[in-house]
Amino acid sequence: MISILSGALSNLVDASSLCEEKSLVDLIQVGSMKARHLISTICMADNAPSNQKSTTNVESWRAFPLPFSWQNGFHEKISLRAYNMCVACCVSGFSGWEPSEFNLESLYSSDVNFFGITLEGACVAGFLPQSATTAIGEQWEDISSILKDMETLPFDLHLEERSKESWYEKAMKIIEKDRIGDSISLYGEDDGISALLSFSKLSILAAQSSDGVEKDELLKLSFSVLLPVVRWIKRLHFYTFVCVHGF
Repeated sequence: MISILSGALSNLVDASSLCEEKSLVDLIQVGSMKARHLISTICMADNAPSNQKSTTNVESWRAFPLPFSWQNGFHEKISLRAYNMCVACCVSGFSGWEPSEFNLESLYSSDVNFFGITLEGACVAGFLPQSATTAIGEQWEDISSILKDMETLPFDLHLEERSKESWYEKAMKIIEKDRIGDSISLYGEDDGISALLSFSKLSILAAQSSDGVEKDELLKLSFSVLLPVVRWIKRLHFYTFVCVHGF
């Protein structure tokens, strides 16, 4: 089911990326709204409009760490689901569909035979499939083209530096030796990450043809996905993730 959703959203992104005519651009807005309803289901998030007024505008952001006060309940649920799915891609036996945040105590009740994350540094961190990291890098470039005054994030450089770290090299050797790359995330979390990233991309595409409050909200939807997954890969404290208290 998640695989079908992921494929459908990916196809919608591909079609939307080619849109130039005004009538087709409008379809991007509709597509992003439909995607929001689907994502709210897999994130177990209330899709009703929030009464909480944001205290910050995305276009006012300049330097890392970025704020988190803008997140309402819907944003937090998306970020929590994205974070847990990242963990599930690195920790066998942990379900990314858990309703609560991953923490070390979760390991005691899981049948873990692969643990591909590091607890060193400011934040817990791990890795994601190559397709996911490619999509994240491309989307961050899109974000940079929209928010030109925000601090530059050298995403590719951090990926290169991470690949040389001992914990990462060890994890990759185990995956290659035991041929477990396709069996770490047991419950479709890799497809879940793909679906969330497609939703993020649709939100960015819609934001590019929007302005004002609508643009701000679309970018915040994208950031609800991008910030926790980039933080997961980078291991740097560039974003205070309001949902993550365990590390």
